[in-house]
Amino acid sequence: MADYFTKWRLCPNPQKTEVSCFHLNNQMKKQELHVEMNGLQLKHNFNPVYLGVTLDTSLTYNLHTDKMKQKFKTRINIIHKLAGSNWGVNPDFTYCSVSLVFSVSEYCCPVWMYSAHVYKIDTELKNSMRLISGTIKSTLTSRLPVLLNIVPPNIRRWSAANRE
Repeated sequence: MADYFTKWRLCPNPQKTEVSCFHLNNQMKKQELHVEMNGLQLKHNFNPVYLGVTLDTSLTYNLHTDKMKQKFKTRINIIHKLAGSNWGVNPDFTYCSVSLVFSVSEYCCPVWMYSAHVYKIDTELKNSMRLISGTIKSTLTSRLPVLLNIVPPNIRRWSAANRE
């Protein structure tokens, strides 16, 4: 790596550089890598964050979806305050509320959209759509995007992936 960095005139910082290993072998899951750069031991990170996406050793994106679920909950609480005690959000705030939640769900979605843990994100999106539209739990979840006049989450993710 040192030759590559020298050739391309790159100067990585060994104190900020992390190493990680991605594999499907669970027996090696807790094994740390020992890599040196310029005589300094690089820090091993089992769950590195790259451009806001939390990675894990087998690239299941479980930790990333858990973090997104927490972000949704805080944003849903904001929407709940906007909605007040009435049924649903004021129509003036509908698109603002939808964009507040859906912006999180579409960030870097081409990376994690085929994960088995996407259902966690979809569940929170459905909860937010219920709150925004003022519907009750017995409303079909497939009808929620129609009521809000928005594209369903899976199609929005697919469209975002195609744009990139």
